[in-house]
Amino acid sequence: MPVRMAMPGKRLAYLSGAPRVSTRPEAGAAGPRTHVLGVMNAFQRLGWDVRSYIVGDRVPLEWIKGEQSVEALRGSWFRRVAADAVRLGMGWLNGWRAWREIGPVDLVYERYGAFQALGRWFQRKGIPWILETNAVLYREATQDRATVALEGVLRRTERWAYRRCDVLVCISRALAKLIVHEVGIPEEKIVVLPNGVDVSHLDPARVAPRRFF
Repeated sequence: MPVRMAMPGKRLAYLSGAPRVSTRPEAGAAGPRTHVLGVMNAFQRLGWDVRSYIVGDRVPLEWIKGEQSVEALRGSWFRRVAADAVRLGMGWLNGWRAWREIGPVDLVYERYGAFQALGRWFQRKGIPWILETNAVLYREATQDRATVALEGVLRRTERWAYRRCDVLVCISRALAKLIVHEVGIPEEKIVVLPNGVDVSHLDPARVAPRRFF
C-alpha cells in the first residue's frame, strides 16, 4: 500500500546509484540532471530537509561528461561485463555508505539505476522506500543503448527492486501498465508522476545563461 507522506519539516534521503547521473553542470546526461534537481527542489519547497547521496556527483568528472563512456561500453562486450560487475558491487557498497553518511530519515526517495537498490539499506531499518523508475531498464540498456551485458541479472535485480520497494513512481501510465504486466506488482502500489517543466526555474527572464563547454 502507498505510504502516507510525512508532514513538512521531516527528513528525506534522496538517492541515486547510477554513476552517470549527476547534478554537476558538466553532466552529459542533462535530462536526468534536471529531473533529479527538480525532484529535490520540490521536496525542499514542501518543507522537507533533503539529504542526498548521488553517486554521479562522487565519480571522476570524465565519467559524466559527454558520451565517451557510453561509446566505450557499446564497443566491447568485455567492458560491459566488467562494468556490470562493478555496478553490482558498488550498488551494495554505496547503499551501505549512504546509510552511514545520512543515517535515519523519515522517508527515502531513490531514482532507480541499473543494478542499484540503495534504499533497501534504509528500508531494513523500518524507513519507507519510494523508488522512481523512468524506464524498464533491462530493455532499454540492452536493446536501445546496448550498455549492459548481464541482461538476465539486471532483469532479476530490477524486478526484485520494484517488488520490494514500498511505493513505485512511474513517469507515465504506459510505463506503469508495462511494469504491472511484466513484473506482476499491484496497480495500487504505483504512483504515476509525469515529467514536467518548472517554469519558475527555467524562466529566461530570471536566469542568466552560462556556458560550461
